[in-house]
Amino acid sequence: MEIRLRPITNGKGLDFASGDNSVTITPTVDKDGNAKVNFSVNATNVVNGVKGNVTAAKVDGDDAGKVTVADSDKGKLATVDTVKDAINSSFWTARVENNDKQVVKTADNSANATIKAGSNVAFVAGKNLLPTKQQQVITQYLLTV
Repeated sequence: MEIRLRPITNGKGLDFASGDNSVTITPTVDKDGNAKVNFSVNATNVVNGVKGNVTAAKVDGDDAGKVTVADSDKGKLATVDTVKDAINSSFWTARVENNDKQVVKTADNSANATIKAGSNVAFVAGKNLLPTKQQQVITQYLLTV
């Protein structure tokens, strides 16, 4: 491909266009015939064209506690507000269970577990223990026989 550069002379025009109005180029000529070109970028239009939305975490169902993004918004930019809202809306759930088995040490359970948003964590009480959950408080009671 050969590129030829030609000067713009007086009396000939040059139009610049931006279909989404994100870039404005304004050519002017002063009284002495000096040409100036002013470039202006509307960053809001540029960002809005590629900005995606993050959906807050659902409170029930299979995706409870998980933040989601629509397929059409994947790969797009997110604002700090949508990221903050997404983080603040994510959660994990806890449930308590009871069984009548004797508590015996069978393995080293001291390692930390990673709990991701949307996970459901069970706190299981063994024989002679009674678990209760009120709001965010889980309590294990010793049953008296």
